[in-house]
Amino acid sequence: MHMEINNTDSLLPPRKKSNTKRFIVVIVLLVCIGGVAFGVQQYQAAQAAKRLAASQKRAEVTVRIIEGWTENQAIAEMQKQGLGITEEQLEEEIATLQKDSASKYAVLFEGLPTKKLSSEGYLYPDTYKFFADATPQEVVKKLLDNMLAKLTDDDMALIKKSDYSFYEILTLASVVEKEVANKADRATVAGIFLSRLSDTYPLQSDATVNYVTGKKTTTPSFADTKIQNEYNTYQNSGLPPTPINNPSIGAIEAVLKPKMTDYYFFLTTPPPENKAIYSKTYEEHLTNKAKYYGN
Repeated sequence: MHMEINNTDSLLPPRKKSNTKRFIVVIVLLVCIGGVAFGVQQYQAAQAAKRLAASQKRAEVTVRIIEGWTENQAIAEMQKQGLGITEEQLEEEIATLQKDSASKYAVLFEGLPTKKLSSEGYLYPDTYKFFADATPQEVVKKLLDNMLAKLTDDDMALIKKSDYSFYEILTLASVVEKEVANKADRATVAGIFLSRLSDTYPLQSDATVNYVTGKKTTTPSFADTKIQNEYNTYQNSGLPPTPINNPSIGAIEAVLKPKMTDYYFFLTTPPPENKAIYSKTYEEHLTNKAKYYGN
């Protein structure tokens, strides 16, 4: 008997379903899961790094140096706000910077004596932000950079033309800073002092006497003016050996741009008025002194 088989496939054993697609799906899922896990790890690592950086961020302190403050007052404020800076460290940094005659600070150190080095005058008055762990070099450079920034091109030109070194200008400015506060008066007082220096006549600055005694009077006693001290300009002609404080740009510019007059004497009336009274002669000055102080 002959049988015709038209569908030979039906006689073959059934094919097994391929696992390839399932395998690929599993692999894809695993990759996705692994990628997510890796992303989570990356994110966590980044957050941890941020937290670490935040914990290690250098703390800052704010220091305000008042116009006319002395070196001791400025350093005391720095230390009060958390800066571990000493007078000796500041002076050492200034000495180091002074040796580099090609540095941008060279103009500021013109005339600065090397034997009796002081940071007085260079702690420019302003409000600063320092890192709490700032080095003495970082502190000094920030102060000097600020002073340079305050000096205009016109100021620099006048400094170069001046018969006085910048250190002498800074020293006289510190005296003017303490003598009078008014801008117009500062220029006039600077002119009086420059005339006296030219005549080798003592400055007779009450501010220099107060620097010696530590007092804050507008008229020192006769006994105080007789104190033998190199800073006492009643007993010594010329400028004091160093600035007596850290003057403002206003006082510095008063010395650079003085108002020259016929006045040769002046006094400041008692507080709260603190008005400058000028005289052309010593006799007139004595009259004004008796008028305002009774002696």
